[in-house]
Amino acid sequence: MRRLTITILSLILGINFCLAQNDSVKPYTSVKQLDFMIGEWEGTSWMMTRKGKENSVVKEKAEYKLGKSIIVVEGIGTKTDTIKNNTTTIHNAFGIISYDSEKKRLLMNAYKNGESTLSEIKFIANKVIQWGMENTNGSKVRFTVDFSAKDKWTEIGEFSRDGINWTKFLEMKLTRK
Repeated sequence: MRRLTITILSLILGINFCLAQNDSVKPYTSVKQLDFMIGEWEGTSWMMTRKGKENSVVKEKAEYKLGKSIIVVEGIGTKTDTIKNNTTTIHNAFGIISYDSEKKRLLMNAYKNGESTLSEIKFIANKVIQWGMENTNGSKVRFTVDFSAKDKWTEIGEFSRDGINWTKFLEMKLTRK
């Protein structure tokens, strides 16, 4: 009888272990909630800088990596000086989107200018996402990205000192290539 009990207990534990392993596969399908952003995008942007409002041509590329377990997003914005006839990069950002299976949420680790930040991505409407960060001085930055129009990526960046009043500092309008 003892042997039978140990065998049954082993089977139950083995089944639970297998089910737990199957749960670990869920992150591989959860970033698919953002499938609408996959592709190559081009368009224009403006951004407020210390020099004032700067316009740029922007290219964004979003693609699955690691067996569709993550999404990698790279954005480059360039500005051409027609007098000097040279092009400079004024925006260069890189992001890795993953799924946190423990807390069941989408996360983006964003990299720009040698800095990185980890933010939660939230859906605020159908095909409209938002993510942001808090700065060390308590101010906040958030980005709202709207994919609801077919083959369009519209993004705004906003800044707030108090988390209540927001000022737009960036706008981007892209079309899928």
